[in-house]
Amino acid sequence: MKVKDLEKVLKQSPIVAELFKTLSHPKRLQILCFLSMQEHTVGELEQMTQCSQSQVSQFLKSLESEGLVSKIIDGKFRRYQLKDQKIKKLMNALYEIYCQ
Repeated sequence: MKVKDLEKVLKQSPIVAELFKTLSHPKRLQILCFLSMQEHTVGELEQMTQCSQSQVSQFLKSLESEGLVSKIIDGKFRRYQLKDQKIKKLMNALYEIYCQ
């Protein structure tokens, strides 16, 4: 590892640690995994995660405040999507490692 790379690791490690803290809850991790595949409504995520509507909404609010997801308002429905392609890459990598 080069000194330049070491500096990047030192700079980014607190950011990545916060991300992993967010991912540490199984239901938040599931939501991000499902959103990495496509956009979903709260109702869809509720069925997929087997959580209540209020729990899913609370998880989404947390993920939105962390900058991981964004919502699209479409008439009555709010669809959620991943906000950052880095998160999609991470979720895809986790899926490949642990789910295949």
